[in-house]
This record gives sequence, structure tokens and C-alpha cells, in this order.
Amino acid sequence: MKYFVLPLFEVPTDEYRGIGSLLFDPKQPSRKAPVLFEPPPGKEAQIDYQVVLNADYFPRAWIVHQATAVPPLQGFEKSDRDRIIGQLMLNESLDLRHSALVETNRGDEIVALQSPAVGNPAETCEFIEQEADRVTLQVRAAAPGLLVLAETFYPGWEATLDNEPAEVLRTNRMMRGVLIPQGEHTVTFVYRPKLVYWSAAVSAVGWGVLVVAIFAVLTTRRVRRPLETTSRLTPRSQERA
Repeated sequence: MKYFVLPLFEVPTDEYRGIGSLLFDPKQPSRKAPVLFEPPPGKEAQIDYQVVLNADYFPRAWIVHQATAVPPLQGFEKSDRDRIIGQLMLNESLDLRHSALVETNRGDEIVALQSPAVGNPAETCEFIEQEADRVTLQVRAAAPGLLVLAETFYPGWEATLDNEPAEVLRTNRMMRGVLIPQGEHTVTFVYRPKLVYWSAAVSAVGWGVLVVAIFAVLTTRRVRRPLETTSRLTPRSQERA
């Protein structure tokens, strides 16, 4: 989160107005997040908010070369979720700017990411396309690594690496990640939920059945009409004979 909208006045007795404490590191009391907006003088009573910049905000995408693999969650047990979230929140040695927690059974590939290319200024992540259901990045990696996209992981998201299919890894519990080799690459995320495709397939089958049924009815009618006409004319022809 880059920006915060916080109450302007501090009310110690109101627990819901203490969110501003999240922006400050108690170990560094002299550090304060810069305020980007304050009400003009005399307007404080009418405007009870301020916009604050989070000095420690993360970029939307970055590359890491250290990662830890954990088994994916198989159920909905709270204890399993707490195990992973606890590693993210309580493990002080886990610096998410340079490392990541990946839920996968392919731990050997994650271990292969270990590289000294940490904080290399030559590494870049540039957004080329940003849509609700499609994101494209041009990335440059100094060594094999993991591209972390700070957007929600959700079933239905697919990825390509240089136009080739790539696995979307659940990273840091709620983000999306893709393994990338060294060099410059194009990574594209596209949202293609399977439910939509199943619905389209069912709809197509339904329309196909309807067309066949209509065609069968029309064909039956055309066959019956000549038969009825013939049967009506037959007695008259016999009388003339």
C-alpha cells in the first residue's frame, strides 16, 4: 500500500483511529511518513483526514532470487493458514523485497533460484499493458529468479513467458509469481476462469441441440405434406379410371 488516508486528529480513546501507528517503526522513532495532504487552516473541523505516503511501500512487481517452498494448503483448516501466515508475519529474517514464500510441491525448482543477484540495479520490471483481466510486463533478470506480482492470486489466472505457457505460483500467500530465466523476457498474465469456458461450451451444445431439433421438425413437415396430397388425389384418380 503506497498511500494511506488517515484521521487528522489523534484520539487515544478511539481504537479505530490508531491505524496510523502501522506506518511508523517503533525501533526508529525519528522516522515519520511524509504527509501529502492536510486541510487548509481553519478547515480542520470540516476535513478530518490526511493523505500519508508509506515510505516503505513495495512496487507492484519485482524480482527475487531467494525463495522458500512450502506445501500447498489442501483444506480449509485455520491452523494450516496460520502456519503460512505466521512465517510471513513473524519471521524477521524473511525480507520479502529479496525473498518469497511459494506454495508448491516443486521445491527443487525453488531452491535453484538461490543466487547472489540481490538488489541488482540492472534488473527491471516495466509494465507494458495493464487491464483488469490482462497484465503484461517486460522484465530483465541478472540471474534466474522469481517475478513477484503484487496482485491477488486467484484460480483462473494463466501466464505466458515469451509466449510460452508458464505456471502461476501462489507467492506470499496472496500474490502471483512466475519463474523466469536470466535475461530479458515478456511475461503476460491473463484471467481465463474455467467456469466461463464451461458455460460457453454448455451454451454452444444447447444451441446445437436447438438447431438440430428445429431442422428435424421442418424436415418432418416437408415429408408429410407430399404424402397427404398424394393420399387425397388417389381416390379421384381411381373414380376416373
